[in-house]
Amino acid sequence: MKKNKKTLIAAMLVVAMTVMSGCGKTIDTRYDPLSDYSVDSKLPFASRDPNLASESPSPSPSPSVSPSAPAQPWQSENPPASETTPTVAPAPTSRTYTRLESGAEGDEVLALQNRLIQLGYLTGTADGKYGTQTQNAIKLFQKALGISQTGIANVSLQEKLYASNAPAYSASTVATAAPNTGSNANTAAGYSTLVRGDSGDNVRKLQSRLKELGYLSGSADGSFGGQTESAVKAFQRALGLTQSGVASSSLQEKLFSASAPAAAVTVTAAPTQAPATAKPVSPTATPNNTGYTELTYGMKNSLAVQNMQTRLKALGYFTAQCTGNYYSQTAEAVKLFQQAVGLSATGTATVETQILLYASNAPAYSSATAAPTTAPAGTYVVLQKGSRGTEVSNLQKRLIALGWSSSTSADGIYGNNTVKAVKAFQAAVGYEQNGIASVELQTILFSAVAPYNSAATPEPTGTPIPSSSYQTLKPGDTGEAVKNLQRRLKELGYFNGEIGGNYLTRTTAAVKQFETALGRTPTGEASAELQEILFSSAAPAYSDVNVGYTSLAKGDSGLQVTNLQKRLIELGWLTSKADGDFGSATEKAVSAFQAAAGLTQSGVADSDTQNTLFSSNAPRYTAPAPVETPIPTQSPTQTPTQAPTITNPPAQSGYQALEPGDSGDLVAAMQRRLKELGYFNGNVVGNYKDLTTAAVKRFQAAMGWNQDGVASSALLEALYAASAPAYDPTVYGYIGLVNGNTGSAVTAMQQRLIELGWLSGSADGDYGKNTVNAVKAFQNAAGLSATGDADSNTLSILYSGSAPAYTAPAVTDPPVTEPPVTEPPVSPTDAPTVTDPPVDEGYTVLSNGSTGDAVKRLQQRLIELGWLTGTADGDYGAATAQAVAAFQYQIAQPQDGVAGVELQERLFAADAHAYVEYQDLAEGDTGEAVLAVQMRLIELGYLDNTEANTDGEYGPLMSNAIALLQSNSGALPEDVDGVCDIEFQNFLFSDNALAYSLIDQVG
Repeated sequence: MKKNKKTLIAAMLVVAMTVMSGCGKTIDTRYDPLSDYSVDSKLPFASRDPNLASESPSPSPSPSVSPSAPAQPWQSENPPASETTPTVAPAPTSRTYTRLESGAEGDEVLALQNRLIQLGYLTGTADGKYGTQTQNAIKLFQKALGISQTGIANVSLQEKLYASNAPAYSASTVATAAPNTGSNANTAAGYSTLVRGDSGDNVRKLQSRLKELGYLSGSADGSFGGQTESAVKAFQRALGLTQSGVASSSLQEKLFSASAPAAAVTVTAAPTQAPATAKPVSPTATPNNTGYTELTYGMKNSLAVQNMQTRLKALGYFTAQCTGNYYSQTAEAVKLFQQAVGLSATGTATVETQILLYASNAPAYSSATAAPTTAPAGTYVVLQKGSRGTEVSNLQKRLIALGWSSSTSADGIYGNNTVKAVKAFQAAVGYEQNGIASVELQTILFSAVAPYNSAATPEPTGTPIPSSSYQTLKPGDTGEAVKNLQRRLKELGYFNGEIGGNYLTRTTAAVKQFETALGRTPTGEASAELQEILFSSAAPAYSDVNVGYTSLAKGDSGLQVTNLQKRLIELGWLTSKADGDFGSATEKAVSAFQAAAGLTQSGVADSDTQNTLFSSNAPRYTAPAPVETPIPTQSPTQTPTQAPTITNPPAQSGYQALEPGDSGDLVAAMQRRLKELGYFNGNVVGNYKDLTTAAVKRFQAAMGWNQDGVASSALLEALYAASAPAYDPTVYGYIGLVNGNTGSAVTAMQQRLIELGWLSGSADGDYGKNTVNAVKAFQNAAGLSATGDADSNTLSILYSGSAPAYTAPAVTDPPVTEPPVTEPPVSPTDAPTVTDPPVDEGYTVLSNGSTGDAVKRLQQRLIELGWLTGTADGDYGAATAQAVAAFQYQIAQPQDGVAGVELQERLFAADAHAYVEYQDLAEGDTGEAVLAVQMRLIELGYLDNTEANTDGEYGPLMSNAIALLQSNSGALPEDVDGVCDIEFQNFLFSDNALAYSLIDQVG
C-alpha cells in the first residue's frame, strides 16, 4: 500500500514538472497583455465569456477587432513576457468613474488608455497622462458611438467604453488604409490633424498619398510646407470642401479611402448663383454613398448634422447656429436645397442630398426665393488691427469659443488682444503670424475643422457638479445643485436673478433659453444630459445665439444687464458705467428711453423695450436746447424775505421739486439759473449730480435755509425770483474751477489772468489747455502747488491786490565779438556758418554750437518747463537741441532743433507748453488723466461736451473719438485702434492736433 502511494506521488510530481516546464522564459512575438489574467482576475474593463455571445446577444453587438485594425505594439515589438509585463491599472467601478479630460493624470487615465489600446483606438503605451493622443482616441470612440466629438471622457462615455459591447476600432469608424497598402499607406489608428509647419512620418505618409493621387509633385520629405498645403487644398477642392489647407483627421480618412478622387478628375468651380430649378450634374469627384448616412429630423449632438449645417450655411440656405441638432430650421434649409437641385423637398438629408450638397458645383442659395436674413457665413472680409464692427465681434467670439483668446468679451474692436489671439491661431494652422485675419484664415477659423487650443482650459467660475452626480432638476427644486445651475446660467448670460438656490420662474425661463440655444424644444427642466452640456466648455453663451430678450428690472444683474447698459450709454441715456447691476440709474435711463420711444414708462426693460432699444432706429438722447432766461411756469407774486429762522419754507405751487439723481429739462433750467447767479460752475447737461447738489446747498446757505441739497418747490420759487441773491465769493469763498468748466466765472478768471499778463488771447469762458497753463504759471509765481486747477485759495490770491503779475525775462543783446578761442578751432562742418543778427523783441536765432547768456536763458526756461534736465551752462549742445525739437513738436513747428524767434516767443510766453510725462491709458481706466484727454477731445471737437464725456472714465465713446482723430490725422488703417497711449497723448496735447479739429466730423 505504501509502495503504491509512493508510486502515485512520484507520478504526480512528474506530471507537475511536465506542466511547469512550459512556464520558463520564452519569446512570443505576439504576446497578449491580457493573457496574464485568469478567469477570475479583475480586468480594467467589463468582460464576458465570448462563448456566451450567441446565447444572449446584446441589442447592438460589438464588432470584433477587424483584420484591418492597426497592429498594436504588443503584437510585434514587445520584449519577452518575463522581462516586460504591461502594467494595467485596475478599472474604476461604475460608481467611481470621474470626468477625465486633457491634462488629467493618474491611474484612471492609465486604465482609460489601456482600454482604448485594447479596442484599437490608441497606439503606443499607456503613460497615465491625458494628452493630445488620448484626446484624439476618445474623439474616435465618440465618433464610433455617433455622438459629439469633444475629446472628453465623461462618466457616461466611460460606462460605454468599459461595457462588454463597446465598439472596437474598425474601418467603419476610422478610415482604412489606401488601396495601395504599401509603405505609403497611413495605417495609424486615428489620424491627428496636420498643418503647415508639422513634420515627421505622418506628414511623409500624407505626402506619399497625395503624390500617389497626383496632387503633389514634390518629394515626400516629411515636412509640411507650402507645396503640401497647396496639395491638401487641391484635394479639398476636389471633394467640394472648404480649402483650408489643414489635413484634419476626417480629411485623411477620405484621402486614404478607396474612393479618394485622383487629381486627374476635373473639378468644376462652384458658381455664385444657380437657377433654382436646375439640377446640377452629379460630380464625379465627390464620394458616393460611402461615408454618408441619412440624417433625419430630431437627431441631436451629431457631428454629421453640424457639418451639414455648416455646408448649408456656407451656401446661404441656413442662417441659424450650427449646433448639430436637427430641428425645424435645419429641415427647412434642407428643403430649400432639395428644391434648388430638383429633389423632392422632404427635409430629410438623404445620401443623395448630401452627395449633391458637398459637391463642388453645389448651387448657392438662389434669389428666386426669399433672401436669407444674414449673409452666408463664407462671405468674409479682411480684418486687421483698427477694424471695428460686427465682423470683428464675430471673429472675437469664435476665437474665445476655440480657446485662442483669453478675453471674456467680444467688443467689436480689433485691438492688441485680438491681434495676439489671431497670431496664436495662425501659428496653430501653420500660417504666417502677422495678426491679420484674412478671408482664407477666417474660412478655416469658422469651419468645423478649426483646431481648439488644447492649452486653454476655460473653466466655469461656478463649481460644476461632478458629472456622476448630475440629477434632473426641475421647477420647485432647491439646494446647492440649483445654485450651481443658476451660477453657470448666469455666467453664460441666460440668468439674471439672485443665486438663491430656488428653482422658480426665472430659473425655468433661463433653462428654456439655453435649450432653445441648443436647438431643442424648451421644457424648462435641467436634465442630467443638459447639465453635462451646460457645464462643458462647448456650451454656447447667450450673446452667441438669438434666443429672444428676457425682461430685466431693478435688482437684476449679469451679462444681459451689461449689454442693456452699454446700449443705453451708446445712445446717451445712461452716463454711469456698464457694471451689470440694474440699479436706480439704469431704471431711470430705461424709463427716459421708454418715454422717448413712446412706450410705457415702467423702468422695466421688457422684450418690447429691448427690441426698440437694440434696433437701428432707437431714439438717441438729445440735450435740451439752451435757453437764455428760464421762464418759470408761474411767476411769483411776492419776493421771499430772507428769514434765517425758517429752516424749511413751506412748499408752494408752480414748481416741481427736484432731487439728486433726477435729470431732464427742469434740471438743466435750474443749473442754468444757478450758473447765472454764480452758484454753479459745472456744465449744463441736465443731470442732478454732485456739482449740482453742492450748488443748491450754496444757494440754501445764502438764503439761510437748511442745506440738504434738495431743490424743493419753495427753493425753486426763490431761485427764479428777480430778487434771488447772487453768490458773493467775498462772503462764502470762491468756488473752484477746473479744466472743462465754462461760463461767466471762467470768463472773469481769464480776464484777471490776462490783466496780470499770465494769459494771452481772449477770455472765451472755456477752461481749456491754455487756461490750465496760465493758472499753473500763476500758481508757481504765487508759491502754490501748480495743479492747473483754480481752487478757492488760488482764486482768492488771484483776485487780491497782492496777486503777482507776469514779468518777461530780461533780454540782453549777445556780445558782438566771441571770446578768444583757447582750444583747437572747430571744423567747418561743425561750426555754425552764420550768426543771425538780432531781430525784434531782442530774440536771436540760436542753434547747435551757440553760446552765451541768450542760450543760458533759453536753457533755464526749458528746464523750468521740464523739457531739459541738468544745468543751464550757456552751451547749445545736443541735449539743448533735442529739448528744443521736443518743444517744436508741441507747437507744430519743424523739429530741426533750432530756436528761432517765434519759438522763443512761444517758449517765454506765460501759457507756454510745459512738459508732461504721460502714461498709457486703456479702456476701463479712470481718473484725472482720462478726464484731461476727454476735455482735450471736446476742445478739438471730437467729443460733445456732456457729463457722459467728462466723467473721467475711458469708455467706448472716448475710444471712438480717438479713432476718428487718428483717422483724420492720416494714421494708417492698422494704427487706427482708439488706443490712448503715450505717443498719442503727446500728439493730442500738442498744436499738431489742432490742425485736425476743423475737419468735418462724420456721424
